[in-house]
Amino acid sequence: MSRLRYEMRRRFGLAHAAASRTGYPDLVAVVLIDTVPDGSGAGHAVSCFAALQVSMVEGGPVFAMHHAATTRVEGRTEIMSRLASLCSGRDVVLGSADPHVSFADRRHLYGSGIRFLDAVSDHAGKPPSDLILFGRPERSMAMQAAEFELTCCHRTEPLDQARCAPDRAQLVWAAYVKERLGPRRADGLLAAYRAWSVIRKCRPVPF
Repeated sequence: MSRLRYEMRRRFGLAHAAASRTGYPDLVAVVLIDTVPDGSGAGHAVSCFAALQVSMVEGGPVFAMHHAATTRVEGRTEIMSRLASLCSGRDVVLGSADPHVSFADRRHLYGSGIRFLDAVSDHAGKPPSDLILFGRPERSMAMQAAEFELTCCHRTEPLDQARCAPDRAQLVWAAYVKERLGPRRADGLLAAYRAWSVIRKCRPVPF
């Protein structure tokens, strides 16, 4: 047990040392939807995650979008395994797919945190180096969506949330950057993100 504690402290130390050198850690902004029918015939099984991965390479940010979903109960294990692998050893900013209208709605964010920890703890690999639960009122998210030309989904049905999850993950990341970093660092990252986003939208759609 003492060796495990030592290894965990070493991993956290390496992660924060990397953050101090680059000014920004390797980070993954995640939105998770994970529902299982209760047997009453109502609702659908939906397991989905969307994640914006931001890695610092030679002092500059590199972006990658991940989105995986299934409506089959037997497909859930593969989805959660992919999520655990993506988040292994990285800082994770976790948002909620549910709209936040008031402070009381933060219970959705706490629920997302519990689902996330349950999902990644069942799979092999390193744990995340840090987990930050991050939420903003829906009005603020909608304003940000307009700024970055993203969709802000206000629906609570899991299938709709799964479709909107990639945009939601990007909104979570942008809101986190704006709040947690100074204006100069935030402006630089957001400018790089805008450029990446334009290039991504111009790519041909695969058939």
